[in-house]
Amino acid sequence: AFSYRPSADFIPQPSRMVTNPIDVDKAVEAIAGSGKIVVLAGRGVLSAGAQAECERLADACGGMLATTLPARGMFDHHPFGLGISGGYARAAGRKLLQQAEMVIAVGASRSNFTADSAKLFRDANHRDELTQEFERMHLSLHKGGGAAASAARAIDQVVATRNGTTAP
Repeated sequence: AFSYRPSADFIPQPSRMVTNPIDVDKAVEAIAGSGKIVVLAGRGVLSAGAQAECERLADACGGMLATTLPARGMFDHHPFGLGISGGYARAAGRKLLQQAEMVIAVGASRSNFTADSAKLFRDANHRDELTQEFERMHLSLHKGGGAAASAARAIDQVVATRNGTTAP
């Protein structure tokens, strides 16, 4: 007798990715070389439940927190929460976002909407290598699956290395 099995039964489950310590060191070094840092969180952070990790990253590097429009309100309770980044940014937040030297996008992208058609993050444009570093460390939380847990772990490793401690 023939027994049908859907092809989904043969797809392997994604496993947790291990963050390369060299990538962590590069990210920590890039953060140390920057002054005004903004951690930009998007819908991927919400779906991954990585809000606390983003707050720890911003706190560890003296950075501010901003969100994309779909993640609005995520950091309203935080003293360094700027609100929404992009065309709907508040006047005070917009001024601070324009002064950013580094933008660390977590679970978000620096799209035309988020960067307000390149009117924001002008000083941070030369720091794109850090965003690439974080993407290599699986901080693109919006991909879902095992990448979300790996991204939260990568953030913890960056914070721990920066603080000279061990990641939880």
